[in-house]
Amino acid sequence: MGGSSRVAKSWQEMGREAIVLDTAHNAANDLGTSEAHDTIIRMLQATDPDGKALVGLLGVELPCNTWSLCRGRGRGPPRLRDLRHIDGLPGLVPKNLEKVAQANAQIKNAVAWIRCSCAQGVPGYLENGRRSLIWHHPLVLELIQEGLCWVSVLDQCQYETEYRKRTLLLVWGVPENAFDFLRCRAPRGICSRTGLAHLHLEGVDQNGRFKTAAAQVYPVKMAQAIAMKFAGH
Repeated sequence: MGGSSRVAKSWQEMGREAIVLDTAHNAANDLGTSEAHDTIIRMLQATDPDGKALVGLLGVELPCNTWSLCRGRGRGPPRLRDLRHIDGLPGLVPKNLEKVAQANAQIKNAVAWIRCSCAQGVPGYLENGRRSLIWHHPLVLELIQEGLCWVSVLDQCQYETEYRKRTLLLVWGVPENAFDFLRCRAPRGICSRTGLAHLHLEGVDQNGRFKTAAAQVYPVKMAQAIAMKFAGH
């Protein structure tokens, strides 16, 4: 779900089946609805005649637009949350209040799916940028504190992007630190892969689009790496 379906496509290319729910395909695919909650729970609980879960991997890639700390900088959109108001800043205009409420419902559903996945023995991951406030949400922190999940880190520049975008995966269903992803090791904003300065995803581009939108679609090699790591476990 999300990432423009590239992890699911990579999963399919390895001979696996994949079902995708992505608002990029249809605005009705809102992961915060009760229908989405119930549908995915049923899928996770489905088993074969031997009692083995039919789902082999759950990938949850929630939109980061309301969670990002990059908001409120330069000419970008205003910030909608902070650490003291993780569920939304007070006094938001109705349009932004609706966005925050939708995202809050999505993370609550996602945590319910993760708990169900753990109970069913289905591995998976929840993805968001390192600076996303999702990682400070109490429901997510509880998953880590309970030992159900662990965090893996990657840098998208190592998968052939011009921007670094450090990304976190909340992982479950495989041994802790069972696999590592590529990280950028060069100092002072220089990419260790190219030797060039990283592109900064702040403000808007020449076409008036928010630069952060560029990183919402996973680089192909990153999607392949995620799918291959889980396929190996």
